[in-house]
Amino acid sequence: MAAPANAAPYSPTTRNSGTASAAATCHACLTELCTPGSRRWQYPFTACRDCAGAAVQDSHKASCAACRAEAANPADRHFQTDPRCAQCGPLLDLQLANGASIACDRPGQNGSYAVAATLALLRNGGIVAIKDGSGFELCCDARNPVAIARLREQLGVRNRPLAIMAANSASLAGEVQLTDTEIHWLNAPLRPIVQLERLPGSWLPHTLAPGLATLRVMLPQHALHYLLFHLAAGSPAGTGWLDKPQEMLLVMHGARSGDGAGHADNVLAREQLGRIADAFLLHDWPYPLLGAADELRIRRDGSTHYLRSNTSPPPAATQTPTAAPAATAAEIDLILREHRHYGPVLGLVLGSYGAGNPDLGGTQLLRMDHGRIQSLGQLAGLPLAGADVVEQEPWRLAAALLHQLQLGAEIPQRFAAAVGHELVSIRLDRDQTLPHSHQLGALLDAVAVLLGLGLQQRDAGELLQKLESLAEPSAALTAGWHIDAGNTLDFRPLFTRLLAAQDAKTGSSLLHATLAAGLSAWAAVTARAEGLDTIVLAGQCWHDRHLEEAVIEHLRDAGFNVLYPHVSVYGQPA
Repeated sequence: MAAPANAAPYSPTTRNSGTASAAATCHACLTELCTPGSRRWQYPFTACRDCAGAAVQDSHKASCAACRAEAANPADRHFQTDPRCAQCGPLLDLQLANGASIACDRPGQNGSYAVAATLALLRNGGIVAIKDGSGFELCCDARNPVAIARLREQLGVRNRPLAIMAANSASLAGEVQLTDTEIHWLNAPLRPIVQLERLPGSWLPHTLAPGLATLRVMLPQHALHYLLFHLAAGSPAGTGWLDKPQEMLLVMHGARSGDGAGHADNVLAREQLGRIADAFLLHDWPYPLLGAADELRIRRDGSTHYLRSNTSPPPAATQTPTAAPAATAAEIDLILREHRHYGPVLGLVLGSYGAGNPDLGGTQLLRMDHGRIQSLGQLAGLPLAGADVVEQEPWRLAAALLHQLQLGAEIPQRFAAAVGHELVSIRLDRDQTLPHSHQLGALLDAVAVLLGLGLQQRDAGELLQKLESLAEPSAALTAGWHIDAGNTLDFRPLFTRLLAAQDAKTGSSLLHATLAAGLSAWAAVTARAEGLDTIVLAGQCWHDRHLEEAVIEHLRDAGFNVLYPHVSVYGQPA
């Protein structure tokens, strides 16, 4: 995909990352990578200005003559970058945690010994830490339950869903449901992680995403990723192999604070990850190959819902009481700008996962009119006995909900295995000064505990994802909520009914249907009273697919214009 002869010079100022383009490896580079006899045959840093990993540089002192000629040619796709090949490096070195080399590439060699050795390790159940320029990816065979279990054990991560990488969408046949839109987004330039519905007959280990009905899937981002799959396919000539299903699937656990995976420094990474990884695939290329992937799912209408953005983080509230409306207003304003809507709206804000900061608002209705913000209602609160630990110990929220339902006597029996349940029960009985959370996430965590999905969680949202995966279509509970004179929405009738649910699936289905109906009715009545015809959905709990889609349907059936974010940093899929 060479630039035309009259192409304008590529401006280094168009990027601030030091790389020519924030996009996955282009077809021209893949052709070089997979063509025997090419200067970049199986070279893991093959890149140009059209894809990730090529550095924008004015000096090419480290390059060979052939690479310098490419960089100086305005008609070449490597123009004004710092292209490299197997002759001038950089090169890969597969090392043990103590720094001893297992396989090291040499200048001018045919193919990559280090990548071949890495593949052999992965096929034999090994865990390899792969340096990607800005951190490390912990990699293992996604079809090997023993390797997955060992990775989880070493990381101390029991239930967090792991991302898997496939060579192409065809390799996912029989494992996940794939629409044309989802295939488009898997192939988007920034290679996001796409949340896909798992098929009932999937052969992949359930330990990839314990208790969930979805898998987190991505495709290769850069040449090093592609090279692993190319070698696994038997090193075929040309790129035709990328149109065919490939057997190998890889777990890719990226950089994350607390796991030690975010250290780009080789020595420090070996210290932090030496107890986890069997080997380290290292290099001295200082530029990011692409970076951490955003994560999204596709709605039924084909629009995108961003679950996590690493390239463009959303505005965050500071820890002050006045920050809540400002941060929420900023989120709503972004949605209004995207839809080019400039009139007054009602914001239906569901807030964050977990209990959140009790001072930072919660699930509420906000009227926004040209920068003016007015609170019109909120969700009934839940007392927090141990606000600093309820996110990891949601049984405390369940105890608080039981107390609100006049069932505090059940706390000792239900939570006998939880350390501190006696003190929590006493505080709920006697302490009238406990802070309250108005976050829907807090109530959902409480219900998840009462439905038997666990007493604790490591990550916020862990139990909520299990609740979402269990939900099936259901009728809403009649009179499952009430709204008081102050426009406070209270779902205690629903929660009382859920205590008698025959199983977690039945309970989750009834929960989702009734929450959707109650939230929609609350917003609709308030919007009509305010003379508003547009409702904006904002907040983290809209990540729940069933809740979001049901509320959108209810509000549209009621005649409202419903706005929610469709696109983010990607623009349109490739």
